[in-house]
Amino acid sequence: MTSSKKLIKPPLLVFRGTQEQATYHDEISIYQGNPLIEALPEIKTEDDIIKELALYPEFLKEERNLPAHQRLHLIQNVLELFIVLSPHLDLEQRFSRMLRSGYTARNPVSRGFWKDINKKVETLRSGSSANRRRRSTATGFTILGISGVGKSTTVQAILDREHPGFALLSIKRILIR
Repeated sequence: MTSSKKLIKPPLLVFRGTQEQATYHDEISIYQGNPLIEALPEIKTEDDIIKELALYPEFLKEERNLPAHQRLHLIQNVLELFIVLSPHLDLEQRFSRMLRSGYTARNPVSRGFWKDINKKVETLRSGSSANRRRRSTATGFTILGISGVGKSTTVQAILDREHPGFALLSIKRILIR
């Protein structure tokens, strides 16, 4: 095989996640007409959040009778346990609101959105100062806790549920050519 015909290996893909075909929901009037928000999973009730986030490892009652040296190995299984508490519910709701409010000003089908994007790109290219009169729609919050209490685990579980890797072939009401 000549050097020009060498096979090129694809790049290593890390944290690729799952891909789902986007389905659109228009639950609340302030979010209607924004395909980025409508493609997010539906806003969940507390019961739905608990069902989706809770993890209970399998447990066989007869394993209680195993010798101590084998039961010690079963203790490791507790790392799979995730019990949803009220702070987890609050955090999920904060992420849900933050994602949706962040997308509100980024509606690709709203009048003037692409014109505004092009204007911002030109401002960056020209090196001139941007119009600073606009109010930012960015929101955020801080998560504090001692090491090992589950901050990262909770955030990862919420984001995995809230924002799976969508295979967007087209965005609702936008023709891609």
